[in-house]
Amino acid sequence: MASVVTPPKRATRKGFKIFLAGAIDMGRALDWQSWVIEQLRKEPGLILLNPRRADFTPDKLDEQIMWELRELEEADIILMWFPARSEAPISLLETGLYMKSGKLILGVEEGYYRKRNLELTAQYYNVPVHLTLDSLIAEIMRQHKLVAA
Repeated sequence: MASVVTPPKRATRKGFKIFLAGAIDMGRALDWQSWVIEQLRKEPGLILLNPRRADFTPDKLDEQIMWELRELEEADIILMWFPARSEAPISLLETGLYMKSGKLILGVEEGYYRKRNLELTAQYYNVPVHLTLDSLIAEIMRQHKLVAA
């Protein structure tokens, strides 16, 4: 079974760490992370690092940022999702930070306002762009099976 870690907690066991990066928009974006967690819940050895937290308040901002920076760095895979009706400015920053890392799995839904920027940058750095969450999940499963083999 996969485990889910949310801020400010840290992963306490070994496993294949997947950071669920992408649109939150201060809680306004659709909670796509819950859907991804449900799809991956039965996979053994996965640690899902979910930055979306139910108890976020502005006074926790520094703690949140530091947690995300540390967990992004330690993740084996960064699943980055840009839904159509989101802005996700911090996710754009994080995408730029990890575009050349080799661990970014990028997804951009049709209609996202900066889709073309992401597509061209990803093409330049040879990072595939997935258009659906299903495609992102399939890529995570492929990479997890390669590591587990």
